[in-house]
Amino acid sequence: MENKFYSIDIEFSENDFKNGNLLPNVLLDKFQTIASMHAQSLGVGFDDMLVKNLLWITMRIKYKIICQPKANEKLLLFTYPQAKNNVEFDRDYEIKSKDGKTLIVATSKWCLLDATTRRLARMTNVDVPVVQGKEPLFCEKFLKTETFIPNGKPNFSYKVSEKDIDKNGHMNNTVYAKLAFDALEKGVFIKQFQINFLHEAMFGDTLEVFVKKEEENFVIVGKLDGDDTSFSALAKQWLWIFLNKYLI
Repeated sequence: MENKFYSIDIEFSENDFKNGNLLPNVLLDKFQTIASMHAQSLGVGFDDMLVKNLLWITMRIKYKIICQPKANEKLLLFTYPQAKNNVEFDRDYEIKSKDGKTLIVATSKWCLLDATTRRLARMTNVDVPVVQGKEPLFCEKFLKTETFIPNGKPNFSYKVSEKDIDKNGHMNNTVYAKLAFDALEKGVFIKQFQINFLHEAMFGDTLEVFVKKEEENFVIVGKLDGDDTSFSALAKQWLWIFLNKYLI
């Protein structure tokens, strides 16, 4: 049972914040790092799966900031697999202060990809121990970030460079999150963030990024060369009344 849970010490530097926000790509990088470390400890890491011609991919991830941590604050990051079916499993994350206060919660959906065909493979090819009986961190299901039909020119375009590519051969998930954040207006303070990875962006591809405001939320869409939707994201704002209480 003990190896179903994994934790590491972390802290965020001043450069991990921008305009009062803990950057989404920084958080995704922390989650990605601990997930890889945990998978390796369970014998299902990158190299273990590559022998089977399989790759781990994140299909979607969301997080909620309950109380934003401060720069250089000593923190604990926990992760554990929460649920599993034939094609995916959920991995949860919690960031806590040293005194045990929960600051950030997150959940993600992972799948296996055939390294040759780039198609989804069944989860029966790997044994991932799942935590039983633990309450989900989110009561609601993943929010649907429906793609919208862009009207006019994109907010900006981005060409995928060699440094953006990870060991799976596509653009690293953290880069999508950075593009989504860069599309937001200044003065937006993120309370909750979700991103769906829909179509791989490869070296040399051009992503056109569009943003649409829906009430107090922002929907961001990335199109590959103006055609296939590569990612969609949803950013929820803090209500102004809570800013002084939660933001650094």
